[in-house]
Amino acid sequence: QPPAPAPSRLHELVDGTWTISGENAAILENERLSAMPALTRRQFRLALVLNGYNLADIETLINSIEDPMQRQITMIEWQDATTFHRTNPSLIVMAVLMGLDAVTIDKLWLQASTL
Repeated sequence: QPPAPAPSRLHELVDGTWTISGENAAILENERLSAMPALTRRQFRLALVLNGYNLADIETLINSIEDPMQRQITMIEWQDATTFHRTNPSLIVMAVLMGLDAVTIDKLWLQASTL
């Protein structure tokens, strides 16, 4: 019996089982995240508030970043960005500070895209 189709173009058939290297899995994840719609500032912030996050608390977390340059870059992204992209490095920093995992971020992102 032939194997099921590959789950992705980067999977390889090894001893009858589809496998993927960590590097190729990371490539697929980056492609998935890059395909998510950009959010407006309004959508991004509304989704956070609607899910119980306090915007002032987020700024406090950003201000707690030890590295002065990273702190300033993240604050500029937070305060001045007009659109937010799922792969933005400053967004990743903010998510880590907030204790958000990728699944939670994806749910927030998809909800925000409908606002």
